[in-house]
This record gives sequence, C-alpha cells and structure tokens, in this order.
Amino acid sequence: MESEELMEHMSIFCEQSKVRALLQEYMRRIILERPDDPIGFLIEEIQKNPYQPKPEEIAIDNRTTEEQAKGMDTRSVEEKVTLLRQLFAPYANSGHVDRGAILVGLKSKPSVLLEYFPRHATDILRCIETIPAQPDGRSVSWEA
Repeated sequence: MESEELMEHMSIFCEQSKVRALLQEYMRRIILERPDDPIGFLIEEIQKNPYQPKPEEIAIDNRTTEEQAKGMDTRSVEEKVTLLRQLFAPYANSGHVDRGAILVGLKSKPSVLLEYFPRHATDILRCIETIPAQPDGRSVSWEA
C-alpha cells in the first residue's frame, strides 16, 4: 500500500473513531492539571474519568425547496449508477475497492470527478470516506 493510501485510511479511521477528539480532550486535561507524571495521570483519567465524544449532530438543510432543487442532479438513477461504476472500475478488485486507493486516485485527478458529477464532487468523496468498510477496514463494496 502506498503512503498516500495509508494516510487516507488513517484519516478515515481517526475521523470515524473520534481519535482526534479523544486526543484533544486528554491533552486539554494534561495542560490544565500539569501533572508531574503525565502518563500516570492519563492512565488514571482514562480509567476513572473516561472521555466519551458526543455523537455528531445531523445537519438540517434549511434551504427552500427551490434552493435545494438548484443543486439536484436530475439525471436518471441508472445513468448516475453507470457513472459511479465507471469511477470505481479502475480501483475494483473482485467487487471490492480499496477506499484509500480510490480517494487518492480521485483526488489526484479531480477533473474526472468534476466531469461526471460537477455539482457533487466533494459529496462523492465524503460518501466514499463514510461508506462502511469490509472487515479488513480498508475495502468497500459496490454491492449493498
């Protein structure tokens, strides 16, 4: 696996498992307390006062129906599925796609994504990042 793909996998894992929020909170606690033994302090904090990140709030789209319609992709579902399959094809292996590989590939050639989905290029990348992975933690399947 290339380092860029590994970075994508690590970034997705950290985002999904709230590692950043955990590290920020425990770092905040260390800075506030300034313990003589930071490691011992962390162990005790984790055991006695564990931090539980708050679940993400679902964003509500407050735009009017007319405003929302401006961003709609009115092509048929079949056409959009065909285009998505074409995007995934170069990265597919036995029906699975390495999430890091496709993210690196699409980010390195943004014109392809913009050509296929000009209004939703960033949404597509975000969706790929949040698709539940296979047990290996890296690959995603096109099939439901």
